Amino acid sequence: MWHFLGALMAHGKSAYPATIGVVTQRDQDRRLLREVCQREGFDLLWAGSCEEAISAWVRRRPVMILCDRDIPDLEWRGAIRKLSAAFPVCVILTSPVVDDYLSIEVARCGGFDVLPTPLRDEHVVRAIKLASSYSNSLSARTLGS
Repeated sequence: MWHFLGALMAHGKSAYPATIGVVTQRDQDRRLLREVCQREGFDLLWAGSCEEAISAWVRRRPVMILCDRDIPDLEWRGAIRKLSAAFPVCVILTSPVVDDYLSIEVARCGGFDVLPTPLRDEHVVRAIKLASSYSNSLSARTLGS
């Protein structure tokens, strides 16, 4: 799956776009993500809560997840742990406050990165490319074993 995302990032749009899961209730973030992902060739799966994401995304698994820090059903640490357990993909937290402490805590919980909100186009693209690169290198090491 990750080699597919890497190929997509390297060669542009594919007939089978990769899917990014988004757990948020922020309309502003949804609008920007819709624009960015449409331009970059990604499909989006939306959920307003962690539980909704886990139950709704069973059949169509995302290759990466963006999760809002302030989702209603779980504190963000629990959400990252639960999403990481349900989907073995990079989970990126979105938060209005980003500092070294938060980044370390996100990593301790199994998350990959933190994006500041309100989201900005260049930050979203950078995070997607970094997560893709990380996942591609992890897949290559796993397949090479």
